[in-house]
Amino acid sequence: MSRIIAGGLLGIFIFRITDMKHFILVIIASSMVLLFASCEKEKSGATDAHFEAPYVLTVSLNHSTVNLDTDTTGSVTSLGNNSYRISITVDGRALSGASAPPWTGSIKIYKPGESSSFSSHSILLEGSDTLTFSSTISFNVKRADFGSFRIECAIQAGSGQTSGSINTTLFVTRQNSKPIITAIAAPDTIVRPTGAGYQLLFFAATVSDSDGYSDIQNVFLKRIAPTETGNIYLFDDGLTSLDGDEIAGDGVFSRILSIDSTARLGNQVFLFEATDKSGAFSDSTTHTITIIQHP
Repeated sequence: MSRIIAGGLLGIFIFRITDMKHFILVIIASSMVLLFASCEKEKSGATDAHFEAPYVLTVSLNHSTVNLDTDTTGSVTSLGNNSYRISITVDGRALSGASAPPWTGSIKIYKPGESSSFSSHSILLEGSDTLTFSSTISFNVKRADFGSFRIECAIQAGSGQTSGSINTTLFVTRQNSKPIITAIAAPDTIVRPTGAGYQLLFFAATVSDSDGYSDIQNVFLKRIAPTETGNIYLFDDGLTSLDGDEIAGDGVFSRILSIDSTARLGNQVFLFEATDKSGAFSDSTTHTITIIQHP
């Protein structure tokens, strides 16, 4: 007698062989086990092509740039109060893959520098293997909303699969007006504190912009004589206890500063300015404060 060890996918088997006929039967049986196991693995590893998602090829706009003030294409409608409606046509092509109809598209629009969309639209695609769409969409913007608008498009199949998104850009431009400082508030004469004392000072600037309040970027003051300081920013946030501003968003930008016994005596000249989102500066306004010795 001899002992033969045969390997199979179902385990390790030890057979006691008494003659050559039985040995041959064992080999045939083991081979059949390997064959059936191989077929089973190939079947389970196959990919069902039905789950292949659609794919967006191209997205384009009928106009890549619109001007809120000079548009002659009918893409811009003034709504008054520095508001506008923009209408553009979005065209695109896609592949359906192995997905099933109906195919619908989603278009999302993002303002410059923002990560959340403010306007979304649904469109229906036509075709079977190659899909096409053409849709005119409209959305409203403020005059201060100018720059690069991101247009994002994706497709969803009736069978549930969703494509990746593809982006294009719409440039919204306009003519620009600089901000205007219409009034300031600041002390004229200050008595310098003595010892460890200090005095709070209130500063404010009233600012307007014909392109809209939201186009005002910064309002600030700085001392320009006898020496110059950096910009000291004023705020229109309604945080009275923090910076002295009483009403948020009313166009009055405020700040509370303080002086102590180390303040320089004499005249000090302060400059007030404002900037907008285009980087344009207002005309500057100056104010002189006289600091005198405590009697």
